[in-house]
Amino acid sequence: MMKFLYTSCVIALCMLCTSCTSLKCKHFPGTQEMITEKQLNSESVWKFGDTIYHVKVANSNRVVASWVEWDDKTDKHRIKSFPVVVSKLNDTMFLNVKIDEFYTILRLTPAGNDSIVLLTIDGDKVKKDIEKGIIKGSKSDNGYILDCTKQKLESYIKSNLNTLFSLDGAGVLKLIEGKMK
Repeated sequence: MMKFLYTSCVIALCMLCTSCTSLKCKHFPGTQEMITEKQLNSESVWKFGDTIYHVKVANSNRVVASWVEWDDKTDKHRIKSFPVVVSKLNDTMFLNVKIDEFYTILRLTPAGNDSIVLLTIDGDKVKKDIEKGIIKGSKSDNGYILDCTKQKLESYIKSNLNTLFSLDGAGVLKLIEGKMK
């Protein structure tokens, strides 16, 4: 289970780099899962597509994922890093990437010993739910930002769990260096 949690930290960043529809909120669903060195190595390397990600477990409640990307404006490489929170709502796991004041929320699903699948939202469903007033939110550049309390977010996700997340925006991340304890 912890291997699954650890891997998911990187997949979320991978998904942010693709054209998938994202769901953002000031809150993350459920409770934060604590990660210890007894469960995971403090550092590992993962691959998604052509990109390599480095994951660092700084302490039991702080995980950071980083990668190197080319900056056309400066003609130099730059390191991108974001904190991630692994959370659990009932029996469902989520990976939440914090960028500025919002968490990007992704659903985690195991996919073997060294891989997991990360699911993004069904943008059409969220759009319809916002239009119908089921959930308060707005369209952003690549997805939707929900404007609600943590309690409302969790209620919305629980009642729509089987239809909210889409296989169309799924991705698989593979461990290439490091060991799970």
